[in-house]
Formats: sequence, structure tokens, C-alpha cells
Amino acid sequence: MKSEQKKRLQESIQNSLSTHAKSDKSYLWMAYWVIFEREADPDGLEGWLN
Repeated sequence: MKSEQKKRLQESIQNSLSTHAKSDKSYLWMAYWVIFEREADPDGLEGWLN
């Protein structure tokens, strides 16, 4: 894979993740679990949604 292709792929992945993080509550619950290794509490997730 060429450097230019890698850069475009990386940008596409970042854009996709950014879109999900802003609009998909299920994605946010999963991300919270991965980062904090515990179930998200509603108050903690509320800050991510706003």
C-alpha cells in the first residue's frame, strides 16, 4: 500500500469513528467499556453524548 493510500485510509477510518461517536449511542457504550473496562453509568455517558 502506498503512503498516499495509507493516509486516505487512516482519514476515512477517523471520519467514520468520529461520525459514530457523535450519533450512535450503542457505539458510545462499547467505546466506554473498552476505555474504562466497565459498564457505562448513565451520568458518565451523558457527557459523551453532549
